[in-house]
Amino acid sequence: MTTAGQWRQVREILFAASQIEAGARGDYLAQHCGGDAWLRAEVESLLQSLSEAGDFLESPLPFPEDLDEAQVGPYRILGEAGRGGMGVVYRAVRDDDYRQNVAIKLVRAELATKPVIERFRVERQTLALLNHPNIARLMDGGTTADGRPYLVMEWIDGCPIDQYALERGLNTRARLELFLQVCDAVAYAHRNLVVHKDLKPSNILITPEGQPKLLDFGIAKVFQAEGTSGQTTLTIGGVQPLTPEYASPEQVRQEPVTTSTDVYSLGAVLYELLTGTQPHRIESRTPAAIESAVCGEPPSSASAVAGADGVLRRELRGDLDNILAKALEKQPARRYLNVDEFGADIQRHLNCEPVSARPASLMYRASRFARRNKLLVTSMAAVVLALAAGMSIALWEARRARMAQEVAEQRFQLARKLAGSVLYEFHDGISNLQGSLEVRQMVLARSLEYLDKLAGGAGSNPSLQRDLADGYERIAELEGQTGLSNLGRDRNAANSLRKALELRKLVLASNPNSLEFRRELARTHRVFVDLSAIGASESLEHAAAATSLVEALSRERPGDSQIADDLAFSEYEMGSSLVRQARFAEAAGYFRKALAHASPSRPDNLALYHKRLGAVLISTHDLPGALAEYQAALAIDEPRAGANAADARAQLDLSFDYSDIGFIFRKMGRLAEGLEQFRRAYQIRARVAAAEPKNARAAHGLVSIASRIAGIQDEMGDRRGSESWLTRALALAERYRSQFPEKEDATANLAAMNRTFGETYQKWGLCGKARPLLLRALELFRIAKNAEGIQATEHAMSACGSASGSAAR
Repeated sequence: MTTAGQWRQVREILFAASQIEAGARGDYLAQHCGGDAWLRAEVESLLQSLSEAGDFLESPLPFPEDLDEAQVGPYRILGEAGRGGMGVVYRAVRDDDYRQNVAIKLVRAELATKPVIERFRVERQTLALLNHPNIARLMDGGTTADGRPYLVMEWIDGCPIDQYALERGLNTRARLELFLQVCDAVAYAHRNLVVHKDLKPSNILITPEGQPKLLDFGIAKVFQAEGTSGQTTLTIGGVQPLTPEYASPEQVRQEPVTTSTDVYSLGAVLYELLTGTQPHRIESRTPAAIESAVCGEPPSSASAVAGADGVLRRELRGDLDNILAKALEKQPARRYLNVDEFGADIQRHLNCEPVSARPASLMYRASRFARRNKLLVTSMAAVVLALAAGMSIALWEARRARMAQEVAEQRFQLARKLAGSVLYEFHDGISNLQGSLEVRQMVLARSLEYLDKLAGGAGSNPSLQRDLADGYERIAELEGQTGLSNLGRDRNAANSLRKALELRKLVLASNPNSLEFRRELARTHRVFVDLSAIGASESLEHAAAATSLVEALSRERPGDSQIADDLAFSEYEMGSSLVRQARFAEAAGYFRKALAHASPSRPDNLALYHKRLGAVLISTHDLPGALAEYQAALAIDEPRAGANAADARAQLDLSFDYSDIGFIFRKMGRLAEGLEQFRRAYQIRARVAAAEPKNARAAHGLVSIASRIAGIQDEMGDRRGSESWLTRALALAERYRSQFPEKEDATANLAAMNRTFGETYQKWGLCGKARPLLLRALELFRIAKNAEGIQATEHAMSACGSASGSAAR
């Protein structure tokens, strides 16, 4: 039996000998093969095959030289289109009324060995899995009279993607938009568990209509669910097929390949498409030289090389440099998680949105926001400049109040009005816009700074105190209000709200009968309810205070629609605070009251009340009732989200509909339907999280949905898929904890995920994979000082240890 070491020796001698002139190879082989007849015979056989293999696009021959007749099945051969090391491609036509041109791929007669034929069958089975407009379509297949399999594909009249871009002088945007279609095709293949493994410009043809076509799945790898007969890449003579210029480091080292392998190759293709040069300089074709270039030397940044014809070097600086660097990371774990993420970053660059591959500094994100919203930012700049000017004038005039009191008061009111304009009109106008979190933070902080300074020179002015309270409320919502896009700073949010509450009380004391002042105080109490930084009892106190204030107003103004809305929201918050105490029956009653009082003019609130009632019904095991409530919310949220794709809140609200409906389906045993809902939720949250990396609501939602997908795939028996999502969920949870260190529950939640996933591996009998996760869970539970979590994890570890010991014995 031939050993792996012998095949490695064959490979090394083969690569070196292939670089030597044919006449000098005999001496080289005699020197390096010594007296090993088997070794020399294998190398000489492979060298013969390589010498007979032409380029893929050789000049066509008039008829196939290795066929007895110019006919394969029902197809008449027109000529040879190209050949590789093991196969020949012919242009042919079917002799029927349609006379459609096709491409026929056939194993070469002299290489029709059992392994080659088996690999050819794998390619045919791979193509049969795929049906995508940007993948060359498999049309037919069969076996020739001499037993060689063939496959029939659509004939692609096109040229390689790099040549197409060069001939047409495509600009940077056009090249990126073309490449995105390629990404879509590769992502589709990955979703069907197929990794291409040989992505390069010559395997991406562009039709005259500008449509990319991905072809040559000859060395693709097909991943199958556990329990089925696996398909693997076959190699000839121990040599792994690859194209070094576009191969990933793991391919060169002959390590296991994943979808990340195709991400790397796509990065190499895009690098060449944008710069006109390949990312690696390979001096010779020896294994050592290839490994050194691909595995050891990072490519130069694209902008440091040059731009291809039609691409300006300055267009490569910044985003595209970082995108390419991430795609071409040597370590698979540091690349994009998948091709969808790679494509999404390119699309964000085209949309002038921040890309995930680039450090998310405030200056960078603000510049992206400014590019997308030039008119809005120009207006903001004008307002801020006016605010600054008005502020300076007002403070100066305040110091000279004795000399010109009337003028100073006018100036003061002007500055306050300008600050209020920024606080209310500008901030509220962009509050739901994706990518605006940091801009909102800057605007609110600047407005509060001005208002605080004005308050210092104005004494107890109720109007100014109201403005300040509004500002602190908006800061609190931005910092950490549950249910809204926020920065995950829960303690800061609570502190800001306490300042707002004290100001509201002072304002109300100036006029205890004011309807507006009482409504505003109730509103501030309501914002407290869902903050994770306060306890359940304090939450209930604020909810009760808000409800008491609004019920009194409702009795005074029974027909007032605004007060009816306030009452519905206060009842909703009462329900929410009771849920925190697990008083589900009482909570359901308040949510039903909120639905009865809610106004159709606030569809976002109406959908929210349905969802919270549905969540309570899940807790009380009324799944049909819960499903009805969530479907009612979905009927409201889908039109909201569809009407404004840039509204981050509407998009996330819809994602929670999908996620919770999927959760209900899972509990009902409708697993396939549940998985589909989870995937919809993940896609939305991934888009929002990419647009707003500092959005804690989106980031936490992404962790949650990835974990749910892993769980439901485990229940469906898809262990491979479950493991992939387990890994992704843990990576997202680790990132969430590092991004939002002020989230007090992040450490405990990450610990719980590690324990749950460790127990999943334990259930599968994989204690070797379970133990590192359980150890990480134990470490995190100790950091969180969670005694119950520590005890449960130690118990799981002891069980895993017993299982391991039993297996060892």
